[in-house]
Amino acid sequence: SLAAVHARQGRYNKAMELYQTALAIKGEALGQEHPDYATTLKNMAMVHKALDQWELALPLFQQARSIFATAFHDEHPGVVDAQQGIESCQEALRQQPQLGEEEDNRNPA
Repeated sequence: SLAAVHARQGRYNKAMELYQTALAIKGEALGQEHPDYATTLKNMAMVHKALDQWELALPLFQQARSIFATAFHDEHPGVVDAQQGIESCQEALRQQPQLGEEEDNRNPA
């Protein structure tokens, strides 16, 4: 898709704009439980992940996984990819310093 091309080229804002348009169209035409809708959610999550926006990517991966898991078996690539996205976001969020912790470490009392 054109959005994927923009994402691969690092034009994340344009990619996200196109993914949001696609999501609205797919939601209206196919419904929000359709696997194609989930694919777009997962692609949007990947853009957020590329920008280290883990807290925005995580719920999109979770929603995509839920849709894929309902439509397919647990070994389906969509389920597996979304689950890996969830796990990578959770790991990244665990690795982030707590708010203010970094500041405290630079200015010991």
